[in-house]
Amino acid sequence: MRPPMRMRCTVERDQGGDDPYGGGHDWQPHLEGEPCYWWAQSGREAISDDRSVVVADEHIIVARDADLREGDRVVSVTDQRGDELLLRDRTVEYVAVERSHLDAAVRAVS
Repeated sequence: MRPPMRMRCTVERDQGGDDPYGGGHDWQPHLEGEPCYWWAQSGREAISDDRSVVVADEHIIVARDADLREGDRVVSVTDQRGDELLLRDRTVEYVAVERSHLDAAVRAVS
């Protein structure tokens, strides 16, 4: 069962830059106003006795027939009131095909 997708997202896809050395990107809007549901879970990880870090595990789900793939960039997620939920873009790390939706793990672009 999937949660109701009351949020909307905008996803861009790299169309490939014209840099002959393999660099450069040409990010173009790919999905706009796509119904989705985004969430983050945070957890604490100890790296030594006196230090720890907070690691966020973020996901976004979209309809099963949406064209979302690894490497795409989620640039906007808004809630049902139209409030922006992301402070930075997210890169899609992988997409799992579920019975009723696509579940994509995303990470912040730094």
